[in-house]
Amino acid sequence: MLQMQVKSLSTSEVQVIVPMYPQFMVVTGAVLFGLQKGSTIESRVARLTYGYLVLEHWKEKDEIHKKRGFQIIDGVKYVNGQVFKSLVEQGSTIKVLHTETSQVCSPADKRDSDIVFQLYSSRDDDVKFFNPAETIHTRIGEVRGPCADGEFSTLSISFGSTEIRATAFNETTKVSSQADINFNFDSV
Repeated sequence: MLQMQVKSLSTSEVQVIVPMYPQFMVVTGAVLFGLQKGSTIESRVARLTYGYLVLEHWKEKDEIHKKRGFQIIDGVKYVNGQVFKSLVEQGSTIKVLHTETSQVCSPADKRDSDIVFQLYSSRDDDVKFFNPAETIHTRIGEVRGPCADGEFSTLSISFGSTEIRATAFNETTKVSSQADINFNFDSV
């Protein structure tokens, strides 16, 4: 149908050629493009905001915290609900293999022997609190690393050609764990 429309709009001076196997031509073009020196993709613009969920310490004077209330875990007050901490914001330029690193975190429950970073993407470029009822958040994966009471870990994410590499690094023991998360190019 598209071919017929293009042919009807073209003049007699322009010849429209339709290959017998167009998908083969697309793959061939992609391979040839990839083989050219200096033509690889070096960066992309993030279509989503990428981050992780944490519990945030309760601040009595913070108006948002007052509205949300608090929960107590092991005698420590935390804001109700999980807080979305962004590492890469929607619209920012991401160079291939560029790495973003989180603030230092520790398990909220003193009985935990590891820490789990839950990774999410969001269509909202100014998201603060995670709301599972909203569809603007998509869980893209997690990375789990050893982190006991009194130890601290960081999360770093690196955008490769076809995946996000998430690394949990224990700042105390220097042990790291990695998870590779393949992403859909329509959502990156």
